Amino acid sequence: PPTDSNTLVCNIGELAEIWTDGYFLATPHRVLRHFSNENDGTLTCRTSLPIFYNPKLDTVMKPMVDIKDLPWDRKQQNQWRRKNNIVLGSVGENSFKSLARSHTNVFQRHHSDLRILYDGRIMKK
Repeated sequence: PPTDSNTLVCNIGELAEIWTDGYFLATPHRVLRHFSNENDGTLTCRTSLPIFYNPKLDTVMKPMVDIKDLPWDRKQQNQWRRKNNIVLGSVGENSFKSLARSHTNVFQRHHSDLRILYDGRIMKK
């Protein structure tokens, strides 16, 4: 996590990763409350501005750029990648996969006829 108060962090999702053909990587989105180092229980200041872009669910995502010509020096150890995650082509499939993984209890209650595979795909039981 950034320690400089003048740092801007931009988390992107899987659709942006597809648009950039993997140039930018999707990150897990989790909001955590951090307490100060003073051990007095106070919270540190944080400003969060979520912006979501969701095209039609049947939209098939494709890269918008050719990354072969873009310079990038990314260190392997700093990459986040869920090894058992397939990024699916359509917005609806990716959204459903993400919701099913994030809210497993709700998914099981409303979709008892479906199961989540190890790689994130959803299949009939």
